[in-house]
Amino acid sequence: MTKRLLIGAAVFIWTFIKLPQEYWIHIAHLDTTDLIKEELFGVPADTPFSEIIADNVRFFIGLLVLLGTAAAGINLPIKDKLPAAGWKLAFDADARGRDVTDEQIELQAASMRGHVFTIELLEKIALLSLEMIIFTRIIPGTASKPSEQAIGIAVFIILNTVVSEFVTR
Repeated sequence: MTKRLLIGAAVFIWTFIKLPQEYWIHIAHLDTTDLIKEELFGVPADTPFSEIIADNVRFFIGLLVLLGTAAAGINLPIKDKLPAAGWKLAFDADARGRDVTDEQIELQAASMRGHVFTIELLEKIALLSLEMIIFTRIIPGTASKPSEQAIGIAVFIILNTVVSEFVTR
């Protein structure tokens, strides 16, 4: 897939799926399941979905057909642009065998020895720090500051990396 296609997909997902979802949940404090039950099906919010499905079987069959058709319709135009599958679908990961040889694994490990403080380490620290800061904002009563959380994450990841490097050597 081209870089432009990937960036376009990310922009589409963030703009039309993720941002509205974040607004809905965290700013408007609305519950999607309650809205679906009350507005779409006209039942109280405490009605179990099993009853709603039993009362609206045709609707749900039509929804499944519509979703299947939409999935097939999306798949057709991009099918030729996707790379060929590397393996067939399987639920047993060991059934495929290994994609790399022992020599390739050793060569990769040897090339990484001694390279503890890399750009990948900084990226891991930044991403996990942001994730931790966002997650702790959701939990009420969190007393630590974002800077303290980032420092804690950085120390933990660096120690983990040093220990992993030691074990590898």
